[in-house]
Amino acid sequence: MLCLDALQRGYECMVSDEQYDVDWKEDKLTAHLVAKIKLTGVLNSKQISVNHQPPIYDEGVIFGEEDPNEAPRVDFKFTKWYGHFEYNFYSEAKNLSEADWQKKNGALVSASKYRARYIDTGIENFLSGRYPEGCLLGYVVNGKTEKVVKGINRLIETRQLMPKTGPIERDIEILSPIFYRTEHLVGGNKIFIRHLFMQLSMEK
Repeated sequence: MLCLDALQRGYECMVSDEQYDVDWKEDKLTAHLVAKIKLTGVLNSKQISVNHQPPIYDEGVIFGEEDPNEAPRVDFKFTKWYGHFEYNFYSEAKNLSEADWQKKNGALVSASKYRARYIDTGIENFLSGRYPEGCLLGYVVNGKTEKVVKGINRLIETRQLMPKTGPIERDIEILSPIFYRTEHLVGGNKIFIRHLFMQLSMEK
C-alpha cells in the first residue's frame, strides 16, 4: 500500500507540474514518474527506495547458462528492509490510447496494439511469474481512461480469456479513481492484480 500511495502521489505531482509530453515513450514517462515520486519525499520516512528498470535474474541466469541481457526488466522496483529481510514490490507500465493517433514526429500510434500489449506483456507477465509481485500502470496518453478500460475489456472478452482473466473493474478497496483491479483464476486459485490508470492526455 505504501508503494501504491507513492505511485499515486508521483502521478499527481507529474500532472500538476505538466512537464511531460504524451509523445514520450513508456520508458521516458516512467523515468519522469520515478523522479516525481522521489520529489514528493513520501518514501523517505518509510525508508523505501524506488528504482527504474532493474533486471530480474532467475536461477537460470545466476547458476545456469542463460544470458543476463535477456532477463526481463520491470519498470519499477520498490525496496524496503525489515531487519534482515528485503521486501520488493514491482510495477510494469504500458502506454495506452483510446484511438489511433499521430505523434508530432509523424509516427503513427495503434490503439489496438497498445491494448494487446497491455494484456500480453503486462497482465500475462504477472500471471506467468515472469514478473514478481506487483501491479500494472496504464499511461493514458490519448483519450479517456474509461474508454481505454472498456477497450481492453472488449479484447479480453473477444479473446475468450475468462475465467483466467476477468474484466478490469474499479477497485472498491481503494477510493482513488485511478485504481482498478482484475480477478484471475490460475490453477484453481484466485489471483488479483491491481491496475493504476494514469490520465496523462488532456481529454479528461
